[in-house]
Amino acid sequence: MRRLISIVFLISFIFALSPKQTVNAAPPTPPFGSPSPSYNWINGGFKSQPRAHYNAVINQDLPLRVVAAPDITFAAAIIGKTATFEWRQSLNKVPWLKVSNNVYQSPVGTAPETDDFIFHPTVVGTYYLQVQVKWSRTLFADVRYQTRLITIDVLPESVATTGLSVDVDHPILFPGFSTTAHATLTPEDATDRITWQVSPADVVTIDPDTGNISSTANRYGKVTITATSGQHKASTTLIVGGVRDQAVQAGQPVTFSAEGIRPIPNTKLTYQWYRLNDSGGRQLIRGATQSTYTFTTSSNPALASNPDHLRRFQVGLTTTYNGQSDVIYSNPATLTLQAEEEATFKLSQVPDFVPAQDLRVADFFRGDQVIPINAQPIILQDTTTGNNQVVLTARLSPFINQTNRHWSNRPTMIFTVANRVVTLPANNQSTRIADIPQGQGLSQTTGQLYHASLNIPQLKKVNAGTYQATLLWEANLVPTN
Repeated sequence: MRRLISIVFLISFIFALSPKQTVNAAPPTPPFGSPSPSYNWINGGFKSQPRAHYNAVINQDLPLRVVAAPDITFAAAIIGKTATFEWRQSLNKVPWLKVSNNVYQSPVGTAPETDDFIFHPTVVGTYYLQVQVKWSRTLFADVRYQTRLITIDVLPESVATTGLSVDVDHPILFPGFSTTAHATLTPEDATDRITWQVSPADVVTIDPDTGNISSTANRYGKVTITATSGQHKASTTLIVGGVRDQAVQAGQPVTFSAEGIRPIPNTKLTYQWYRLNDSGGRQLIRGATQSTYTFTTSSNPALASNPDHLRRFQVGLTTTYNGQSDVIYSNPATLTLQAEEEATFKLSQVPDFVPAQDLRVADFFRGDQVIPINAQPIILQDTTTGNNQVVLTARLSPFINQTNRHWSNRPTMIFTVANRVVTLPANNQSTRIADIPQGQGLSQTTGQLYHASLNIPQLKKVNAGTYQATLLWEANLVPTN
């Protein structure tokens, strides 16, 4: 009986330690086909749609919402406009079923339309949903958009969030474009809801449930996107405007780029760059019609009179669709010029040698002494240019006590620096320490001293006291041979 109990316990223990295994089966074919391209104000589409994946709990409601807008030609229609939202659902890849079908009459000039659906699972398993909106108008063909495939894993009980991270599809956004924020939960099967916030709230709008972000023309700035799940929060930054400020030295080239712009189906995109005067008026830059604009700045070193210093630039994006054109503008981006820095050449730090121990008089009579030394790095700042080299030298004076007595046998300092072993006698003679290429210098790392010690020969006679020496460092630029 004891043996049987032991075997049963061992098997249970192994099962308890076995990692959880999941099978990622391929999802079913979406009933309405591939998802439509991301929304833009020309071609229309879904301005907001559910996330690609949710975790839910059996018998608990999960509200879902879609917001769709038609293309600009549909918005111009006058009569007979309707929007039909059809939701289809599949459980564990069984045939698709229509679970919602709502029709909205669109008054003239109103868009977008919103449709809500309450998902209420009664069975544990994996559900799939897709939504299609059909825009209909008198005398014109229908326009249809479909969402991404939505996967919902329904669990028998709730699972708390223990960790959260956030990112966005496009961290830089041109005004008028949209993007989506995503949250990754730990554990993967956490069922706590994810809600979204943005600060400040006047630059972009964010769907609090889905993380879909929309921007509008003439609103720029840096915003913080924050997700909350259970007791956890995480944030990321989104820059809205499309063009970054630039800073270069006077006389150097600079490039401004239009960022956060993605291709729009069936739409032609053209660019035009402008300089802005002090009052904000646009001055067209001839020939600057690409997504980037590069020019060489004025070399005037007096920044106060340099015409390019603090000059502002802006790009206009023209979209042409079905013969109709629209222009949106980026944020004004500022160019800051920097005066050329003077070359620096100096020893900003030299070692302060401190023996790691004191010596007793009796120690000198027993034999040679090797005293470890604690030493700081040598730091040489060198921003000069040329074909010379830096020769680093050092001179160690004799050791003298408070009564001006010298050691009869001069000690020697030994250390390794810049991959070179240096022996430095205390005789006030200059010793070559290292040859360093011009402009390279020595840093906390490359100027580190290793294995520093003070070697003192055996003495037959010595006077007790405190002995000191002076170490003089020199760095000189000399022509290379």
